[in-house]
Amino acid sequence: MENKYEVLDPNGLKNPVLVLGGGHDTLNNLPYNQQLTNGALGRVVEGLRLFRASNSKTLIFSGPSLAEHHPTQAEIQAYMLSEICELSSDAILKLNTPTTTEEEAISYAQALGSISPILVTKAIHMHRAVLTFNSQGIQVIPAPCNFIVKNSKQPWFLWLVPAFSQAPYLGELLKESFGLLFLMIRIKANPKPILSKV
Repeated sequence: MENKYEVLDPNGLKNPVLVLGGGHDTLNNLPYNQQLTNGALGRVVEGLRLFRASNSKTLIFSGPSLAEHHPTQAEIQAYMLSEICELSSDAILKLNTPTTTEEEAISYAQALGSISPILVTKAIHMHRAVLTFNSQGIQVIPAPCNFIVKNSKQPWFLWLVPAFSQAPYLGELLKESFGLLFLMIRIKANPKPILSKV
C-alpha cells in the first residue's frame, strides 16, 4: 500500500504545499514540537522540506483544536516552525476546522479552489487521501512521508515471520483498507469530475 507513490522531488513546482493533520496532545506545559504526534511531526518536516525545495509560495497546515482554549493542530504546526526557522507569516495558511481527510479537501477547495496542492501525508494513507481529494474535484501531487516499510527488498519469506515491533501498524493497515473500501463505494455512488489546475 505504501509503494504506490514515491518520495516527491519538488524541483520546479510552484503548487501550494498542504500538510494534512496527524494528531496532537493538549498539554500546554509541553513545547509545540512535543505536542505533535510523531506522525504529525514527520509531516511538518516533510512539508517544510518540500516548501523550501520547490518554488511554492504557500505552506498550508490543517487540523482542529481538541480542547477549549487550546490551539488548533494547524496553529501548533505553524507555531512549531516559527520556533525553529524563519518563515513569513504570509506564506502560511491554516485550515483550523477540518477533522477528516474529506473535510480537509473541502476546506482546501474553499480556500484555494481547484489548484492542485502538493499533498503531504503518511505513505500508508496517501492512496485514500488522493482518492478523497479527487472525489472533491481536486487533483493532487502526492508527497508521501513517514514510511512504515523502509526495506521492501527483503526476501518475501521474512514477511511471514511475526514481528512484535510491527504489531502497532496492523491497526493502520486495517484502518486504511476499510477506509479505502468505503470510499470506493461512495465514489461510485456519487462520481465528481476532476477540475484541478496543476
